[in-house]
Amino acid sequence: MKRKLLVLMMAGLMSLSAVACGGNSDTQEPDAQAEDGGNDAAEEAEPEEPEDDGIIDFETEDFVVTYVRHEFGTDYEGNKCLLYYYNFTNNSDENTTAGMTANVQCFQDGSECEMAITSDRNESMDNYVMNEVQPGGTVEVCQAYKLKSDTELTIEASALISFDDAKDTQKIAVE
Repeated sequence: MKRKLLVLMMAGLMSLSAVACGGNSDTQEPDAQAEDGGNDAAEEAEPEEPEDDGIIDFETEDFVVTYVRHEFGTDYEGNKCLLYYYNFTNNSDENTTAGMTANVQCFQDGSECEMAITSDRNESMDNYVMNEVQPGGTVEVCQAYKLKSDTELTIEASALISFDDAKDTQKIAVE
């Protein structure tokens, strides 16, 4: 959890510095829109959002996260945990890890579940923060979450750093 928070703070500082240095000279004033008619049908029509299928399939300019499977296991203390597997595709121009780009969270009973530490490790678990993915590459990632009870889980996928509320959700029944 501390590592995730540190990564989030570092990425936030880098984003703020990039925003502070940038500018956008392509913006059009509202009066200019009125002068040129301001009735572009393409600009007025909002794109239809596809119907949510209840499975994580989240895409941004920089990455894609797609649900693969899940299973239940135990952490190193014997507590029940969820092992959530997804494919991470790097669409950016630089090498990155899933943990530095995507934010996949697990919620139960209205609050976020802690990351679980399991005694068994696999390559998919290492792909979360240890193994970089080149542009265009895809790896399977596994994140483990400590369960609080036997109630339904909600998984949310979003960008780690984002200025919008875009996300995809999935419900999982605890077995």
